[in-house]
Amino acid sequence: MKDGEWGVGSGTSGPREMDRREAIEAMGLGAMAAYGVGSPTWERFRKWTAQGQASWRFFNETELATVRVLADMVIPRDEKSGGATDAGSVEYMDFVLAESGDATKQAWH
Repeated sequence: MKDGEWGVGSGTSGPREMDRREAIEAMGLGAMAAYGVGSPTWERFRKWTAQGQASWRFFNETELATVRVLADMVIPRDEKSGGATDAGSVEYMDFVLAESGDATKQAWH
């Protein structure tokens, strides 16, 4: 942020710059509120992984490799935290897509 711009800790309220990680976090929180944590799908996913049933249900090996690379390009590992694959995002995507309707599955394949 440049001198004179509004931002956190400047004593003023108003617009400030948002970095890519903050933007993705904000979008992710919105998506999780609609489809993620606390949803029936999230609860089924937690039970499924806790029971040791985790196995790939939707992506084949080639798709899985591609999705991992793309997910880590969007949310890379940095000095603060791990990347998308570290967070289990690919496993969750696979689970959600496996439970999706045929139209969604066709769109992703």
